[in-house]
Amino acid sequence: VARTASLHTTTGAGGREGHHGGGSGGGVVSMASVEKFPADPDEPLVFEPGGNHVMLEDLTRPIVLGDRFDVTLAFSSGRSLVVRVEVRDNPPD
Repeated sequence: VARTASLHTTTGAGGREGHHGGGSGGGVVSMASVEKFPADPDEPLVFEPGGNHVMLEDLTRPIVLGDRFDVTLAFSSGRSLVVRVEVRDNPPD
């Protein structure tokens, strides 16, 4: 669905509402591209709006609600993990 993808993290005051929802978070939020996320086998690595996320770039087609596609995460160990993604209007908490 995309020609490229990059890793990003969002930081700052305001949280999810300030960045994505236009809610009353009210703070300054910034998004930065990162080369990698540290992964610890004993700690979950969470991807979510307003936090760590994969940004799809140069889409090959429009993405609509309900679409499902696979994303392959590559680890520095050489291993990879295929994750099934569903496009949602309101991600689960």
